Amino acid sequence: MECVEVDRELALWAVANEKGRWKPGDIERVRRDPSMVSRLVNGKGGVQARLTGETGPDRGLERALRTLNEMAACGINAFTLASPDYPGRLASIPDPPLVLYTVGTVSVFDGCVAVSGTRKPSEWGLRTAERLGAALAAEGWIVTSGLARGIDTAAHRGALSAPGGRTVAVSALPLDRVYPPENRELARMIARRGAVITEHALSRDPGKASFLRRNRIISGLSFAHFIVETSGGGGTRRQASDALSQGRPLYVMEPPVAEAGATAGFRDLISLGARPCRDVDAAVALAREKGPHR
Repeated sequence: MECVEVDRELALWAVANEKGRWKPGDIERVRRDPSMVSRLVNGKGGVQARLTGETGPDRGLERALRTLNEMAACGINAFTLASPDYPGRLASIPDPPLVLYTVGTVSVFDGCVAVSGTRKPSEWGLRTAERLGAALAAEGWIVTSGLARGIDTAAHRGALSAPGGRTVAVSALPLDRVYPPENRELARMIARRGAVITEHALSRDPGKASFLRRNRIISGLSFAHFIVETSGGGGTRRQASDALSQGRPLYVMEPPVAEAGATAGFRDLISLGARPCRDVDAAVALAREKGPHR
């Protein structure tokens, strides 16, 4: 019976999490009193009323229970914002996911450093991202990125190339889907040596906006954020803005003079508030200032 109660409580959190964005003050009220989730879901003006036009329990809760049981059978863990296992740094951002779904071997997300950048990098960018991922992982850091093409993929692969290296991929999709599709095998490798995480339950279609929304999770998990290469604008600039708004140290790697596109993006992020980082050795030294993570 106790297990059923726990499941229903988790299902309430899952239904609440589907809302995605909250009215001002909702997250803070839940932080102070986790039992507020039930009121936010079932009360007048709550999530169910917003989504279905009705108050009180409805089929959404039963659907959430079925989905959570299916996820548990697949080895997927679910942590609510009230759980002691929820990543502490992520919990501190203004708009954390109410539920985090994870699969893999990493269960304690302490010591994360984010590495990200453009989906269309130069050869210099790819080499730098892979070297940076490997160097940070060799120091014991958990390299965190978004599983996207380009810099993200190189950073994950670099981390996996280090002996005992760990990496976390933050997916914009439910864990039964991988994008880009060519990274399916990489996602499996990451789950064996780290974790793949998302804020979306199975069978959800979060839409294109989720690719920008997941940026706040990447930086939210991390002690610092390194951007390897960007041409300026787009999703990488949004990543930089999220990191800075969360108070995370933000660094951008200095590109060679020959990389004109990367130089423009570098200057753009410096103007936004990022700090320049000369090379991989300098990045590792900056990470060491936060303390060893072996």
